[in-house]
Amino acid sequence: GVIPGLNVLTNDTLNGTPIVPADVTVTPVTTGPLTVNADGTVTVAPGTPSGPYTVTYTVCEVLNPANCDTGTVTINVPSGLGSLAGTVFEDSNSNGLLNVGEPVQAGYTVQLFKDGALIATTTTLADGSYLFLGIAPGSGYTIAATSPTGTVIAGQGSFSIAAGQNITDVDLPVDPSGIVYDAVTRLPIAGATLQLTTAAGAPLPSICFASPGQQNQVTDATGAYQFDIVPGVAPECPVGATEYRLAVTSPAGYVAGAAASIPAQAGALNPAVCAVDPVAGGSCQVQPQPAAPAAGASTTYFLSFLVGAGSPDIVHNHVPLDPVPVVPPLGLTVEKTANVTVARRGDTIAYQIKVTNPNAAAMGPLDVADQLPAGFAYTPGSSLVAGLPLEPAVSNRKLTYAALTVPAAGELVITLNVRVASNAASGDHVNIANVVDPVTGEPLGTTGRASVRVEMEHVFDCGDVIGKVFDDRNRNGYQDEGEPGLPGVRVATVKGVLITTDKHGRFNVPCAELPDADIGSNFVLKLDTRTLPTGYRMTTENPRVVRLTAGKVTKLNFGAAISKVVRIDLKDRAFEPGSDQPTEALLDGIDALLDKLGQDPSVLRLSYYANGGDKPLAAARLKAAEAAVKAKWRRKGGPRLTIETRVVAAK
Repeated sequence: GVIPGLNVLTNDTLNGTPIVPADVTVTPVTTGPLTVNADGTVTVAPGTPSGPYTVTYTVCEVLNPANCDTGTVTINVPSGLGSLAGTVFEDSNSNGLLNVGEPVQAGYTVQLFKDGALIATTTTLADGSYLFLGIAPGSGYTIAATSPTGTVIAGQGSFSIAAGQNITDVDLPVDPSGIVYDAVTRLPIAGATLQLTTAAGAPLPSICFASPGQQNQVTDATGAYQFDIVPGVAPECPVGATEYRLAVTSPAGYVAGAAASIPAQAGALNPAVCAVDPVAGGSCQVQPQPAAPAAGASTTYFLSFLVGAGSPDIVHNHVPLDPVPVVPPLGLTVEKTANVTVARRGDTIAYQIKVTNPNAAAMGPLDVADQLPAGFAYTPGSSLVAGLPLEPAVSNRKLTYAALTVPAAGELVITLNVRVASNAASGDHVNIANVVDPVTGEPLGTTGRASVRVEMEHVFDCGDVIGKVFDDRNRNGYQDEGEPGLPGVRVATVKGVLITTDKHGRFNVPCAELPDADIGSNFVLKLDTRTLPTGYRMTTENPRVVRLTAGKVTKLNFGAAISKVVRIDLKDRAFEPGSDQPTEALLDGIDALLDKLGQDPSVLRLSYYANGGDKPLAAARLKAAEAAVKAKWRRKGGPRLTIETRVVAAK
């Protein structure tokens, strides 16, 4: 693999000045197990013994190809080179783990740092994977990933690599702040510019962000955006809770600013409380799903936020934009009305279409197209055009009144009856009418809309959920014979409904959702882990997503099992003075403790008792201790180990 941080051009000069890589070409050459690449990096063949190697290479000037020189470099290949691999993925459920079905991220730039200095860069493949080879053993390594636009980022804490160690599971989760989408089609929008400002409207300087390119970022085809504020690096980004505002500049074809048709929530969202998230803890999820809400679904988003040091990440804050209305070329307007606003299956609705012509001349011939909602059917023989019977051409749910003329400075009125069929879904149904060109089908006027709500009938429309929270004693994720329920555990829906299990661990959510009549709908339920009995940890996915079908009951269980809980209390003397490097005594103690954990899944609580003052150093020491535990446990090859960390003010 490529030796991180090594480039043969580093000490070379061109015309007496240090070489700029873009000004020269390097002829690739292989000497024994070492290869000098065209960019000046050096690749070492797998299995190469440690020791010094001499390599000769040729450099030529780009502007003067005849100006060439030969260089010789001695490279010391360290012993025990390791490797690092993982996957960059979209953390759809915000749990920090790569779960089945979560989208992988291709084309991300992944950077490897040693003690804060960049030593190697690579790009993720189509499956989101990355790989670094030839890494020297040591500590203080960190890794980060950046999207192709340079705005969406992911990162991983500090870790160590032992001699010859090949780490394969350093996965980097991406938690975009949200998606910018079309308020009508609900599709992502590219080309929207996003800016974060103070409450007074002053743009934040780029230094306030983890990635400077996040300010005035422009969305790509995914519509995703992300802001990561670094409190305290400048007066404009203070440590304490501060109100920030999101400003959106719409691309061509969209009305300026966020959608007026779907207004933002009033006030500032405080992620520390996150009232829109049914269960506290983790990221503040404004919407339950990582993608833009589907057409007709309810949506919540904010344009103002109260953020400070330690605030949870804000995710799924999807921002809609309104498309610019099309200006009718002939000035015709279409109005569609219904004689009722609420109906039941089997009812008949009387609709009226009125086309108004403001022009001094009559307009025609033209067609009037009426699109009925799903589950609505035209009643034959019920149509009147300008008071006279006239049947439309019927194609599925589209009605066409052909070759009509709208009188000068007048109006044309069409009436018809429509029946609500038994298969009509409950909820709002919009009937759309347009005046169109008989040849091209292009609209010649505004669009008329009439909305009628079909009332819900619980027996046929609801999707019910039943389930149990059980003691998963064998930790296989399924309730087996003899595994009892856990009483008094609380679960919550995304709408904030809280349910507590009975003495047998059972719960039910009556009419949990009104699923789509044709394809069903997703339903999300989350267990409040704070209400589990002491020592219990989840063995199944949390939150859980199931597919509901109208009129059907769906079963959804949660498993939890008691785990061994071990606590390590850390103080200043566990680390080298003034640094986050653990002492040998601490590392030996961790080895001894891990040997005693056995083969059962365990929970390890790391608590660092800080004597006030340097909070960043306290956090760094806690991360370093956690990294040491993870590295040693990974080499030990034991069962799953859950690590909980906290910084405590020493008394």
